[in-house]
Amino acid sequence: MSRRDEAPVISRSVPAEAGEILALQKRAFRTEADRYRCCDIQPLKQTLEELRVEYKTKVVLKAVVGQTIVGSVRGSQTGDLCWVEKLMVHPDFRKRGLGTALMGELERCFPTAARFGLSTAEKSEDNVRLYEKRGYVVVDRVVGDKDIAMVTMEKRIS
Repeated sequence: MSRRDEAPVISRSVPAEAGEILALQKRAFRTEADRYRCCDIQPLKQTLEELRVEYKTKVVLKAVVGQTIVGSVRGSQTGDLCWVEKLMVHPDFRKRGLGTALMGELERCFPTAARFGLSTAEKSEDNVRLYEKRGYVVVDRVVGDKDIAMVTMEKRIS
């Protein structure tokens, strides 16, 4: 079995892994930046110190194949809403259900959440499709910087 065929192990990330998570983030979000011809997106500008601060207030999950982190997602809950952030998968590991698995595990981390919310670029069709398959629906649309339309999506838990 090649390394790319190994089943990923999803677990909580620890602050000591922040550098590896940030390197993955910059690689994974590069495709988004290229799609919109805009290098000025927050995931590419985030610093290691900013990410380390997030570990204090958010659940940071990782997906590992072998010894390498190939996926990650973050979430935090306020009231009944869990906000999902920065779902990312290494480009070489996309289209294998890893994003779906990370989202499922993150949702299990917040059993008291009545709603899950997230924001993504409207033209990121693979992302929107993944979220819709998980039960998320578009609840808002805003055109932001560089005329990039962002959608807010929400999933209600019954």
